[in-house]
Amino acid sequence: MPGHKPADYARALRRFADDPALSARMGAAAARHAESFGWDTAAAATADVYAAAMRERA
Repeated sequence: MPGHKPADYARALRRFADDPALSARMGAAAARHAESFGWDTAAAATADVYAAAMRERA
């Protein structure tokens, strides 16, 4: 969120308090996004890079 005005933060937080469905949607989206930062995902991406490099050398 841009800026450092407490009123801006309060307004944004109020939206979540007033709209539980918004909170649920944003929470679900955040959880999906966070999955891309796990060790399993990082390991799979690293394995993909190594596999591609091996195919190029073959």
